[in-house]
Amino acid sequence: MGRVARVAAAAAWAWGAAGPSVSWGDEFAASLSGLQQAIRASAANMGVGAFTAAPGEVQAPVPGGRRADREDRRNNRIYEMAARSTLIISAGNAVGSGFIVDPSGLVMTNAHVISGDPAHVTVTLPDGTQRPATVMAAAPGRDIAILRIDGARRDWPALPFGDSARMVPGFRVYAMGNPTNLGISFAQGMISRPNQDRFTPWLDHIQSDLQIHPGNSGGPLLDNRGRVVGMNSMITGMGGRLAVSIGANDLQTALSEFRRDGALVDGDLGATLASVPDGPPFVTAVGGARAREAGMRIGDTPLKVGGDDVTATGSDASRGVRRAFARKRPGETVEVQVRRSIAATVVLHGTTPGAADTTAAVHIINASGVAYLPPAASNRPILMAASFGQEIKIKVGEDEYPAELLQAANTGMAILKIKEDSGWTGTFQTDNLKVRVERYAMDLTRPSSEE
Repeated sequence: MGRVARVAAAAAWAWGAAGPSVSWGDEFAASLSGLQQAIRASAANMGVGAFTAAPGEVQAPVPGGRRADREDRRNNRIYEMAARSTLIISAGNAVGSGFIVDPSGLVMTNAHVISGDPAHVTVTLPDGTQRPATVMAAAPGRDIAILRIDGARRDWPALPFGDSARMVPGFRVYAMGNPTNLGISFAQGMISRPNQDRFTPWLDHIQSDLQIHPGNSGGPLLDNRGRVVGMNSMITGMGGRLAVSIGANDLQTALSEFRRDGALVDGDLGATLASVPDGPPFVTAVGGARAREAGMRIGDTPLKVGGDDVTATGSDASRGVRRAFARKRPGETVEVQVRRSIAATVVLHGTTPGAADTTAAVHIINASGVAYLPPAASNRPILMAASFGQEIKIKVGEDEYPAELLQAANTGMAILKIKEDSGWTGTFQTDNLKVRVERYAMDLTRPSSEE
């Protein structure tokens, strides 16, 4: 109870208690009686509760009052509206949630929900009826799938979409879904971060404090008018205390794409990227034929994609490059400016007279002298010696420079660095490549660990 409400309650009680024992003039008493009624009405409207005590009696306010009643009724209306359109999705051993987005029977869910057995998907309707459904399109990169309920019915109750761009911290949201396969359930929470960008390169997500669980994936995130503002996709944080949802605007983009093209396709560079300390990402493998045809090579560092700077640093520096390609359509040609690496050799000199040197090709990728050693079993002696303090050098042309080992893996891959006081300086070349966007490929039959 707020301060104003407490004052109103005290005033009403004081007048009720003092009323019969004090003698007032008729006119003054009538005036105070009107004031008492006004205070009672104001206190009730503020949610303090109903005051019905007669003079000389004391009655505690009803907990919650009208405001809580209104919130309860609103919450129930949202539940009743969403419950008609929220479904249980089963695919193999995986069980999740989904919701109807079109009267023709189109249903949206997460791609990982149906990844266990996309050829055999069943939806459970609100009345408990089970029906087969067909996977019409899936974008595993975005974790979005579109199904159609089998049958001729074309009057399914579809949920309306809201605008996820309007979501801000503090907005109340609601989740519908099938937590731990216990049946369709309802939860409420609050948005904590509306533009969380740390989970995939394809989408920004909505982070909230909703208590959702495995099985909620694919269910709708609703605003206080019952409109879909997101799709619940994962839980994270200590004990799964944070809910992560795909924004409704990205869902609508995917739905429009499906209606236009009959498919959902994510673009891809066709090359594998890795990050180095305090540097932008670089290419460690070129798997796509189109990237190879464009002239992309191991050790290249993408600087710009379609004119946009992508030289972010940090643990997820490659996200900007991947996002730039994810938003392009496969087959589209994109100009990529790359910084070429400098070809060099890592050298481990023999420890005894006449012993052979051990060498391997490396790629110096930036002006700090950071070099990438591609994975190979033959590299292990070099890495083992370096890890035990034996000196290694990087040879550029005829000159050798002492180097240190920054990172290494069992595959023989390593990140090396020419020591700062070695006197090395390098000149790098940049090239503009015309790269055709690849189709992002991901196996929909991979096992799902969440549902």
